Amino acid sequence: MAIRFQCAACGQPIEVDDDLAESVVGCPYCHKTVTAPVQSMLSQPSDMPLATPLGPADSLSQPTALQEQSGAPPRGNTLAVVAFAFACLLILLQLVIAGIWARHGLEYEEFTRELEKAGPEFSATLAAMNEYIDDHGGTLPAWMIVFALLQITALGTCVASIVCSLIALRRPLRRGVAMAALAISGGFVLLSLFSMAFL
Repeated sequence: MAIRFQCAACGQPIEVDDDLAESVVGCPYCHKTVTAPVQSMLSQPSDMPLATPLGPADSLSQPTALQEQSGAPPRGNTLAVVAFAFACLLILLQLVIAGIWARHGLEYEEFTRELEKAGPEFSATLAAMNEYIDDHGGTLPAWMIVFALLQITALGTCVASIVCSLIALRRPLRRGVAMAALAISGGFVLLSLFSMAFL
């Protein structure tokens, strides 16, 4: 015996085999998911198309019955995309920082050596910095200011990417994107720790 009923989403008459009672099936008209009743709701047989049973994979990709009734679409995972965008920005910032370092690395190392010679006291460090500024026209070179700002921006971008990735991993969709963003940001942290320890 077949179970005949109306689709809860579009109202069209459909039928399923009786062994699919209380199962989630796909409507052949509107392709939404509906739950088949235990017994027929329509008495007159007619040429009704058969609804298709859905497997576990189909159930995940289709909206649930509750979402159909409320009209709410399945929730996406915008944070995963945001995390990946931050990770891509982090890569771009690192390329710019590397370009500046390639051109001015020796000068920056000389600047840090002068500060280290001054000693650990803040006043001595400040005096050494003022002396360096006076020797270079009364201000820090523009590239040095940009270099420092880019490093601060890269650190903030890395933290934002990691936080967004960790939150996005708790959501069902786009976990691969979140994991890619986390891998990029985590790689940046590991590379930074390595460079601080050995360089």
